[in-house]
Amino acid sequence: MKKYNNKWFSIIEILVWIFIFTLGLISIYMLLNSSIKMSDYSRDSIVASNLAKEWLELVISQRDQNFKSLTIWDKMPWNDYDLKFSTWWYYKIEKSNWTNLISMTNINDIDDISDYRLCIDSDNNYIYCSSDPDSLETKYYRYLYFEDVEYDNWDDTEIIHDSLKVVSKVFWHDRWRIPEVEIKTIITNWKRY
Repeated sequence: MKKYNNKWFSIIEILVWIFIFTLGLISIYMLLNSSIKMSDYSRDSIVASNLAKEWLELVISQRDQNFKSLTIWDKMPWNDYDLKFSTWWYYKIEKSNWTNLISMTNINDIDDISDYRLCIDSDNNYIYCSSDPDSLETKYYRYLYFEDVEYDNWDDTEIIHDSLKVVSKVFWHDRWRIPEVEIKTIITNWKRY
């Protein structure tokens, strides 16, 4: 009778080998899957931060334009009435491609987030979906608001006049969460006299 101990695997050895191989494949799959998720999150964060920065630059540009045409630095000249930047409203900013002028729409709350949804138009610009219903919807939402700049001394808090804190927020829906990017800057009346 011949012994075949070294030539053949037993069924248990084959099952153990299949189990170890499967564990290796599952761990490689999970590593690749988490790396793809992190890559997607990084891409979305970069796009969102650029969208938020764009608005801050538009507000700073508007402040500088006001110095050229008006004596009031925090006025919105695109409205028919004398309206200053207000800390009571949330805003949507839209830029006209033909005239290069911006318009700012104030909204008193952010209950209906569909108003803030961004789409991509035919020129690959981000616009609000309500502006052009034929544009391609994205996952991003954007709004802006102003806060008073406060100085906290030992006794109480003082508001610094001739300055505003501008907060630009962009958020998007990810699988189980709603990440957001918030960028703040302070604009001032640099032509104080």
